[in-house]
Amino acid sequence: MTRLLHYTDLEGVYDDPESFGRLVGCLDTLREDALVVGAGDDMAPSVSTTVIGATAPSAALGALDPDIETFGNHDFDHGVDFALTVASETPATYVSANLRVDGHRFGHGHGVEPWTVRDVDGTRVGVFGVTTTELAAVSDGTLPIEVTDPVAASRDAVAALREAGAEVVVCLAHLGDDQQIARETEVDVICGGHVAPARSERIDGTLLVRPDIEGRSVFEIDLDDREATLHDTDAFPPAERGVDAIHSFRREAGLDEPVARLDAPVELPEYNGAGETRIGNFVADAIRWDGDADVGIYHDGGLRGDRFPAGEVTAFDLASTVPFTDSLCILDVSGDRLRAVLRQLDGRCLGLADERSWFGNVSGARIVRNASDGTLVEATVDGAPIDDDRHYSLALPSYLSTSDHVIDAVGEDDVVRRTDVPVYESVIEYAREFGVAPEVEGRMRER
Repeated sequence: MTRLLHYTDLEGVYDDPESFGRLVGCLDTLREDALVVGAGDDMAPSVSTTVIGATAPSAALGALDPDIETFGNHDFDHGVDFALTVASETPATYVSANLRVDGHRFGHGHGVEPWTVRDVDGTRVGVFGVTTTELAAVSDGTLPIEVTDPVAASRDAVAALREAGAEVVVCLAHLGDDQQIARETEVDVICGGHVAPARSERIDGTLLVRPDIEGRSVFEIDLDDREATLHDTDAFPPAERGVDAIHSFRREAGLDEPVARLDAPVELPEYNGAGETRIGNFVADAIRWDGDADVGIYHDGGLRGDRFPAGEVTAFDLASTVPFTDSLCILDVSGDRLRAVLRQLDGRCLGLADERSWFGNVSGARIVRNASDGTLVEATVDGAPIDDDRHYSLALPSYLSTSDHVIDAVGEDDVVRRTDVPVYESVIEYAREFGVAPEVEGRMRER
């Protein structure tokens, strides 16, 4: 039997050692004489990739040991060099038929091929990959990559592979909508990605399959009979080497160490604008402490995850809460402008659905707003009313100084000092120094 195993959009599975171990266990159980392929977004996004860098997906894919991969849009979240580094360090051959740079095939000279042919249990199987044309849009036009028409690229790849002797042709399609390729080319199987949920269908004799994202399932495809079986990876025991791979790169980055202990779990907000929260206060306190500032602010949109369970809290747990690379900035602002900043934490300033929401947490300050219109009734710093003529130091993540999406009362011109340290490092060091015991204290109220 000529078999193929297909996963896609692994993304955050690298943040969960047991789930990744089950994915490895599933593939190890089914892998004998099969071709293992991925359909993109298998480098990023994940907390591990953001915090640790290329080492994380390189190590994880090394443990996964795929045969062939293609590129998804998120594989370029950290730039072209990042994607090529991971592609060159992993066991898989990366195939890309519709990406070009400066008129040349993308990855030329770095081991990336437009297509490849493998002998699988006596059958010559040709495989090529195509990436969504949304790549340019999601990268804000900053990537030096041209994405050509995936259907035309598929047609050319199928012809080249048939000429090279491929008896079965497989397309790794990180497109979402890949039905046009099935209708307009002679491809036999399309292994899809980019969107959820899982699916299996046939169009004009072509089998189209797409497993669940984040390693939750794997498709086993019988290329002889064009039949597909979806395997839930939770049904397989975790492979120890998969679990160890995740813990290994965390240890090397210093993120697997316990930094605090919780007697009771800390819940994270379920939605943006949840108001004052324990974890929000904790992060705002960490920012103010590390910035040695009068006031610290952190926005709800930068909080991730759902809870810290009781017990040990690791550095990785804390980094997962604020998994971004923006650094800490300290601003010098007058009292009246600080008051304007605090006013803009009211959810009505962002047009949130719940007009009574807050979009951030504060440290070093307490504010009271008018319940009807959100105007500030009272604002204090260190227990004293804000003096409009005095200047205050304000610590916040660089995102809030460079973007006016949340706060436009201050900007880059107000920055007087940068730590060049990601916010998550400030949070980790604060936990080491003071533990993790946040409380809701009535820092933001209304009347």
